[in-house]
Amino acid sequence: MEIVEKHGLMKELYQFPIILVPMGINSQKESIILKPIKSEDAMTADTAFLDRMIVDEMTEELLKINGIDAVLYRLSHKPPTTIEAD
Repeated sequence: MEIVEKHGLMKELYQFPIILVPMGINSQKESIILKPIKSEDAMTADTAFLDRMIVDEMTEELLKINGIDAVLYRLSHKPPTTIEAD
């Protein structure tokens, strides 16, 4: 959240689900999926394409968390997917 605020993205993003999945590069680790969303009304939504520097900064911070060994950046729109994890 601090990185999103630092780069002035709070008003640009409708939601920013962060999904923890029990799958990692190493067998006992987990991954985080970043799914930034832009929308006016939640009936339709588009991926918020973040600057590579911002994604790299988020990834660097998230990989410091014990047990996390991968960070993925999900690019999907609604429809056909949902805003939440699907």
